[in-house]
Amino acid sequence: MGAVVVGGGGGIWIKKELCCYEWEKRGGVDETDTERKWVIVKGKGEDKIAIGVVYMSCDKHVDWNDTLIANLESEIREIQEEGAKVILVGDLNAHFEGEKNSPMGYTPKDANARNVQNLVERTNLEIVNHSTKCLGKWTWMQRKLKTEIDYCLVSKLGEVVEMKIDDEGKEWTCGSDHNWIQLIYRGEIAKKQSMRGEGKKKWKIDENTDWEKFREGVSDRLIEWGEEWGDQINGENIKEAYNEIIKSIHDTAEKVIGRTKGVLIKGERGKIKQAIRQRNLRKREWMREVKRDGNTTATWARYQAAVKKAAREKRRDNARKRNKFRERIIKLGKANCKQFWDMLDQGGGGERDGVHCRW
Repeated sequence: MGAVVVGGGGGIWIKKELCCYEWEKRGGVDETDTERKWVIVKGKGEDKIAIGVVYMSCDKHVDWNDTLIANLESEIREIQEEGAKVILVGDLNAHFEGEKNSPMGYTPKDANARNVQNLVERTNLEIVNHSTKCLGKWTWMQRKLKTEIDYCLVSKLGEVVEMKIDDEGKEWTCGSDHNWIQLIYRGEIAKKQSMRGEGKKKWKIDENTDWEKFREGVSDRLIEWGEEWGDQINGENIKEAYNEIIKSIHDTAEKVIGRTKGVLIKGERGKIKQAIRQRNLRKREWMREVKRDGNTTATWARYQAAVKKAAREKRRDNARKRNKFRERIIKLGKANCKQFWDMLDQGGGGERDGVHCRW
């Protein structure tokens, strides 16, 4: 295969309430696996969307890239056999020539572009960048240089609402020479079921908190832990031993400090919940009239009005989340990518209707 190519690796950030899981291919692993990752996001019913990220090296690493493309093709076919739609986004270091409105379309300009073209033809994918759904062009810029090397490939172009490339650097910045790609995809996504009526619990920390008792409790639990584990810790059970320490501290905190009851959600979130309750109530009223074979005109009108109000409140809440997320990113200014991804790990961000992918 030649020299090993090491890229920056890939990651996918997914909101924790979505029903999803990391997809793993059948068979063995190889060196290019570090440059690809797939996540299956469950939709309504049997719908599934496979979201992947990939990095392909510059075209001088021929053997490496050929292996990467071959593995990608195999994985995409396997995913398609499982009935999932495909969204693949990544830095492919590929260059095409042509324009969206040109009769000739786009043609490959280098070896990477030919690899990408062959991949989409063999797997029935489409390049969103080359469609009228794409706003913007340049995905990489540095000083006066600019080019297109990041792409989004999808199996259902008709379900793409739009894709925006921030090639003017006005909306997003994280100190990278790659520009933001924002894909808005049409579809309903399944969410994890949460416990009804249970709010977020907080620790009961105030001026009366007995920290001395807490320290004594933790000390006693750690002594017990040491007596239990002793010199038995090794490479195989160190994670279990570590989890026991965390559990000891947590259990002591639960016993000594305690937690509050669920916090009532007010403000914007309260408006959404109220609107959803009204929508569900109006739906039940309408369904009762349908079963009675009565006049459903009035109940249907009230139900539709409640549906629109709930959707409107949800859009407002999503816009508020996106703005808050955007403000946090802007504050980073010229911050490097590590700072940015650290922030994402802390749970910042927002969502739009459907799947919201960022690269």
